[in-house]
Amino acid sequence: MKLLLDDVVCDLMYETLNNTNVFKYDEELKAKHTQVCAVLDRLRHATSWINSNQKTPKGYNAPTGLMTFMMFASLIKDAVECLREGFGLSATIFDKGHPDSRQFFKDVCMNAPLNIAENECPTDDAFFMYFRSLVFAHSSAVTKSQGILFPGEIQYCPYVIEHELEEYSYEPDDYVGVVIYSSHEDRNWKALRVRFSALKAYLKSRYDSLSLVVDLINKKITKNTRTWKRVKVDDRLSPLEQLKFMRNEFEKRCDEWLSFEVQQLIDLLESPCSIEENQERVGMYRQEIARYVPQLAEAFTALNYSDFFCIVEHLTRTSIDESRKLNYTLRKVFEYLGDTNKRAWATLDIDMLMKEFAGKWVSIDQKTMTAREIEMLLTVACYYEYGQYQPMERPWS
Repeated sequence: MKLLLDDVVCDLMYETLNNTNVFKYDEELKAKHTQVCAVLDRLRHATSWINSNQKTPKGYNAPTGLMTFMMFASLIKDAVECLREGFGLSATIFDKGHPDSRQFFKDVCMNAPLNIAENECPTDDAFFMYFRSLVFAHSSAVTKSQGILFPGEIQYCPYVIEHELEEYSYEPDDYVGVVIYSSHEDRNWKALRVRFSALKAYLKSRYDSLSLVVDLINKKITKNTRTWKRVKVDDRLSPLEQLKFMRNEFEKRCDEWLSFEVQQLIDLLESPCSIEENQERVGMYRQEIARYVPQLAEAFTALNYSDFFCIVEHLTRTSIDESRKLNYTLRKVFEYLGDTNKRAWATLDIDMLMKEFAGKWVSIDQKTMTAREIEMLLTVACYYEYGQYQPMERPWS
């Protein structure tokens, strides 16, 4: 069965919410982040049920089927409407003065038992809320006019109609309906019929209006993307200062991940190098970082973050050939060094790594060196043991 509510609309919003940081750097969206999350979580469940239950409720299951449909339809309509209005967005289908706002239920309103004059017909939204009240209310009174009830009129709905909704044999077989008890004699004990296809078409139009919000967010992303592409890295600055400039820009953009990536390189350049015999090797490694800074700056300006990440990963990868069976030990050493309460746990592992490969490239004095310096020296050792000979692994290769 073809989906009534295209989940791509919802998926696009999810993707924007989870795969971009627009909800962090844009002040308007930041304030609405929680609301958007709540709406999307509800929509996923509701749209899934609607798409799986598109057949007209009939027979014994008609009351439960129609009430459940109206429950999920109301949830979808109200959630999208709340989000759309929160962003100040509208369209002709929501404009009371435009014919588009009366395209689904106008005929129902003009015919029996409501018999409303054409120029007085309520909007589709107003009728939907009225019909929802009847379906849900049962013995409770329906008193909100919605432009449908007469002055002082009170309606009740004793039950949802299960069958015999076709008045003529040539009519389509997709009607749902309710019985109306009314304080107005002309409407009392009458059946109000609505085509289920009209209810679904109405719901689809309200769900699809979520694209108005998606479009607004995408325009914000496009605007900021254009602004960011105009930001250039001054190549007259030192490599270290260029990296700091890029880190600061990523922080302004609330991009914690890329800011962290650049900070790794900054730490490697600024880390102390306390032993003379390490100076040459560390200096060579830092020249390697400096050599890649122009490529990082180019990727930064082009917003080519996959390339940016690959370059940083190439320079900072703390792993070696898997066949050596040492990568687990390396990971644990970096974990322990980053925790002052566990640093002592790394002592034996560092001694082992020095014997296995790191001692070929650097010297480490665990008694005098800071955790930061040891991390830097182990990174240098990994690079010269394995990393410098490995091509950068592009995400698409």
